[in-house]
Amino acid sequence: MRKFDTAEYEIEIFEQAIEGGSGEAPQPGIATLFGAGNREKLKRYTLVLNSDFRPPSNVTFPIHDRPANAADIMAAAWAAEMLHIDFYSRGISLPHHSRADFQSEWRDVAAQLGYPAMRHGDDDDHIYGRRGATVIFWR
Repeated sequence: MRKFDTAEYEIEIFEQAIEGGSGEAPQPGIATLFGAGNREKLKRYTLVLNSDFRPPSNVTFPIHDRPANAADIMAAAWAAEMLHIDFYSRGISLPHHSRADFQSEWRDVAAQLGYPAMRHGDDDDHIYGRRGATVIFWR
């Protein structure tokens, strides 16, 4: 988070209903991605949190290392979407769920949040019937 606490970055955060997702960080325009290495240019990103999100009824939390309440889900969503923004800030566009470095960094973030079993990837999209890079998934 400290990386983004400079005049080089602007992150707008919104609360909005998102079908099937707890949050999203839409990919910025191509100029922002290409300008990622230019410290003189302002890079703008958007982070959207869905505070009404609840996992589908077929997703359960049988163990204590996964978020189970709204506050924990929002913390995990914020962290997940900031990871997407971090990749955008390096000029890495979507899709990036399948990248080994993304998965490694996500596992580190999830473990730091206390949720080592939490996954974040396209291979889990069948749970919600949606394709995209903006949903946190639980198993």
